[in-house]
Amino acid sequence: MKESITTKSAQLPVSKKFYAEIMERICEACTAFDAGAEMREAITMAIREFITHGASPDGDVDQCVKLAFALLRPEIEKAIERSAAARRRALIRRKTASKQTTKNKPVVGTLRATSECKQPIDRLSPADVARNVPTNTPHNDDTDEEEEYEGARTPNRRERRRLEQQLRRKARQMARHAASRRS
Repeated sequence: MKESITTKSAQLPVSKKFYAEIMERICEACTAFDAGAEMREAITMAIREFITHGASPDGDVDQCVKLAFALLRPEIEKAIERSAAARRRALIRRKTASKQTTKNKPVVGTLRATSECKQPIDRLSPADVARNVPTNTPHNDDTDEEEEYEGARTPNRRERRRLEQQLRRKARQMARHAASRRS
């Protein structure tokens, strides 16, 4: 029996998918061991409290609840760290995207400063507009780490794999070429 997620994802420090999987595993385990609805609810509440508030079960909690919590805690902590890192990356990506759109936005109706063309920017070709965008921007040392890596986007798994395959292919070609030279 799958439990529906009643908490909003903004309140959860883990993904909806992970939360649903954990709750489903709790239900399946309690059903397999004939633990009953009360035990399932106690374990579910302990996990929910830990995910939302970081509170560990203590006091007069049943030993089965403590055991289930102890088994799932490392996995939940890793999921919280993964989600936090993903949210940080998304924030950096959004900041970069918004800065890029505001940087490249032409001001409609203003004149270009060069003597070769005195027409409004909104009538210029994209190449003409790109020529007027400054390429060298001064670096401010007071920026925080997130702004430091704005331009650098980490490749996703598919891109990393493609790069690795290309490198291996190039290494094989070079090895074949070197071997054919020796022969």
